[in-house]
This record gives sequence, C-alpha cells and structure tokens, in this order.
Amino acid sequence: MGAAIANMDQQSLSRIEERLVEAMDADAAAYMYVIAAQRQPKDTDAERGLRTAAIQLALRGATEVPLSIMRLCASALFEATEVAARARRSTVGDIACAVTLLHAAKMGAQLTIEANLGALKDAHYVETVREEFRVLSKRADDAAAEAERLLRVR
Repeated sequence: MGAAIANMDQQSLSRIEERLVEAMDADAAAYMYVIAAQRQPKDTDAERGLRTAAIQLALRGATEVPLSIMRLCASALFEATEVAARARRSTVGDIACAVTLLHAAKMGAQLTIEANLGALKDAHYVETVREEFRVLSKRADDAAAEAERLLRVR
C-alpha cells in the first residue's frame, strides 16, 4: 500500500510477497522432512547410515528454504528504502511496521540457518551458505536501517 501511495511500481514487492508466502509453506514442509528422517529406524548399521544420510539431506533442504527467505527479505528491505524515501507522512507507521516485520522474518530465517548449519557435515556447503548468509544479513540490516532512517525524517 505504501508503494502505491508513493507512486511506485508495486509488482516487484507483490512478487516478493507471493514468494514469501510460498516459502512459509515450504519451510513447514522442509521441517516435516527433517522430523521424518529423524524417525527412521536405527537398529542396524545400514539403517543408521540411511537415517544419517536422510537427516543430512533433509537438513540441507531445511537450510535452503530459510536462505531463500533471507534473500527475499533482503530484496524487500532494499525496495523498502525506495518506498520510505517517497513515503507520505500518513503511511510512515505502516511502512515502518512492514520494515520491522521483514527484518524479524530475516532474523528468524537466520536463526534457523545457524541451527541447521551446526548439524550439517558437508563443510564446503556450510561455508558457502555461511558466506551468502553474511552478505545477505548485512544487506538486509543496512537496508532496514536506511529505511528506518528515512522514515524518521518524514
């Protein structure tokens, strides 16, 4: 709504919103895969090996989803700086709320990723995710801070 009032193209933010809604469902499904993998039998060496492999695969999937959420939040927060720069005084509260919620979603995704990375054994994958994680986190934090700064000036 703030984008519309600020006379901005809303398509980009609408696509991000749609993808975030889809990602919430994907996150719940990814978690269910982790639970299912953890419930696999572990009585024999073969079963333990299969269970471990299933858990690692499920954890990787459960890491990719919140990583995509971080990407989306970082993009939306970057867009929010444009909205905030053009905001009308009457929309500042709504835009600030949206920025806060996006930042909170980014932080929630971050916590999930950190927990999952601690259990993953593929060191190369963990380091690759950690690097992207650092870049996304900084980008999102900087964009949120800039949007909040712009909104305070209004």
